[in-house]
Formats: sequence, C-alpha cells, structure tokens
Amino acid sequence: MKANIKTTTLIELHRWMPLANSVILTIPLILFYGSIYVLVRAWREYHYQGQVDEWLAHIIHRAPRIAAILIILFVSLFSLDVFEMDASPLKILGAFLIHNIPSL
Repeated sequence: MKANIKTTTLIELHRWMPLANSVILTIPLILFYGSIYVLVRAWREYHYQGQVDEWLAHIIHRAPRIAAILIILFVSLFSLDVFEMDASPLKILGAFLIHNIPSL
C-alpha cells in the first residue's frame, strides 16, 4: 500500500514538472532580457536627450540588488533536493545548509 501511494505521488509530480521547470527557467531569462532592455533604453535616452530619466536612473540603481536577490533564490532552489534523502532530520538540515553556502 505504501509503494502505491509513493508511485501515485511520483506520477502526479511528473505532471507538474514541465510547468515547474518553465517557471524556474523564466528567472534567469527575465533577468537577462530585462537588463538588456533597461541598458538599451538608458543608452537611447542618454544619446538623444543628453541625460537619463530620473525613473530609469532609479531602476538602474535598484536593478542589481533585485537581480542579486532573484539569483540567490534561483540558486537556493537547487538545494531543496536534500529533503528527498532518507536520513535523520539533523543530517538533512546539515545538507541543506551546506547546499546554501553559495547563497551567503
């Protein structure tokens, strides 16, 4: 009975996996294309007007901080696989902390 429940859970998990992977993949793509858009727009404003709009300057100032937070969250997603281990809670917690060292 226990194996049947685990098999059913894995089948349900595989149904959601493409959606979850596409959501995870959008994080670096949004960062990449968003940064290109902001830089091109700032270059055009500076080239045509001689200065950058205050709103765009604010975005340029805040964007690296927001990008760093999103990258940390993206890298931290890979450490969630330790919860599938068959080990004691202390070992799982230790593995989770070791996997998240790059995020510090």
